[in-house]
Amino acid sequence: MNQRTCTIPRCPDLVHARDWCKAHYTRWRRHGDPLGGRHNYALDDGYFDSIDTEGKAYWLGFITADGCVQTGTVGANGWLRNQLSVKLKESDAGHLEKLKSALSAESPVRLVPQATLSSGAAEIAVTSGRLVESLISLGVGPRKSLSVQPWIGPDELMRHYWRGMVDGDGTLVVKRWVGHTPGSQMMTVRLKNKGLTILTGDNVYFKENVEKNLPPSIGLAYSPNGILTAYEWIRYEMATEKADFFTAHDPDAFKAMKKAPEFYD
Repeated sequence: MNQRTCTIPRCPDLVHARDWCKAHYTRWRRHGDPLGGRHNYALDDGYFDSIDTEGKAYWLGFITADGCVQTGTVGANGWLRNQLSVKLKESDAGHLEKLKSALSAESPVRLVPQATLSSGAAEIAVTSGRLVESLISLGVGPRKSLSVQPWIGPDELMRHYWRGMVDGDGTLVVKRWVGHTPGSQMMTVRLKNKGLTILTGDNVYFKENVEKNLPPSIGLAYSPNGILTAYEWIRYEMATEKADFFTAHDPDAFKAMKKAPEFYD
């Protein structure tokens, strides 16, 4: 018999599934939240009220890219759901612990099954109306992949925001960037001599798209806002890092590229 108690604070009942008692597990099945949208875990609700530090700028960028914001009421009882959740692959659970620490959150980082990942996933969810309202005011709301706009802040904080968006040490970073399709990706490579190079995939068809901020035909854009945000980020990296970028369908740009056996270093 399983004698462990529910991991929800102050709940004395025995575990039924997913480290929760039957009542909290059932609430999660019905509402997507074992607390039914109530804010029982402590956290710094006002963390994103003002983006005035490098850490806040970084985590805003990170959540803009990888977070999920949910609002409104759910279920027959009308539970309020004002929730921020972030799910990464299981090996990145440590990064979610850093986010948890930044938010001074008591919510646990949980390991959950993920059909598309052989090793499972790590997830954190925090519930707070104030925190969610602050994120929405910063452009990070429900269904953000279709509506997100890049945050514009002080110059000294912008590089931390974009670092959060692409999240890596700068050597080689592959990032999901919803734009041309829901599964679009871009890659950055930091080369010794050439410096920062951006491989745009199908999010950028021609160089002038970025230079003149011209979105592609609407039929080629799952998320026009996602594509325009990509353009904004590329221009920022060009201005601050002297980055170069490679496009997917620009014949003139292709002619100018080095071809094997030549290479970029």
